[in-house]
Amino acid sequence: MVILLVQINQVNKTLHLLRNSLMRLNIMTAAKNIHTNRTILRPVNTSDTNFILQANTGNVRKYFIPFDNATSVKDWIAENICKMKKREKLEMIIENERTKEKIGMVALDSLQDKGKIIPRIWIAQPHQGKGYAKECLAEFIAYLQSLPGFENKRIEYEVDIDNLASIQLAKSLGLTKICTKEDNAGQYYVYS
Repeated sequence: MVILLVQINQVNKTLHLLRNSLMRLNIMTAAKNIHTNRTILRPVNTSDTNFILQANTGNVRKYFIPFDNATSVKDWIAENICKMKKREKLEMIIENERTKEKIGMVALDSLQDKGKIIPRIWIAQPHQGKGYAKECLAEFIAYLQSLPGFENKRIEYEVDIDNLASIQLAKSLGLTKICTKEDNAGQYYVYS
């Protein structure tokens, strides 16, 4: 009886590892282009360096990574390409489908969060207020939830308490505030 319980426990651990591996494999499938009504979401690459550096002003700089030069952006891109290949995260550029102009980024930072999808998004200043964030984040979340292993995960969208546009975005997606958290970066709301 004890041996049987140990074997069942080992089988359950193996199944858990296989499930996690499948989830990571599926997220790399997500690293293909995702189409919305007006945009294409595609994996970040080194050709995006100048766009990321130039867009990294104002609120994008405040809520994203404050890059100072092209080298720091290239290093960040290279690091994230490696993480995507390891199926640890997903960083995607948002392009206007018609003009191919880059307008922002959407990401899934961690595939390790149990039971949660924690997306993030930013839109470059000239394109803000045009509905791109809602369109892209809604499609990105829907796509992730369609992948095996992600369909039952809860959305948690984290928003700086001073970022009124992102608070409005969360509400427009039908998410409700579930709590307030604080860390080294400051206070933020969690919407689900």
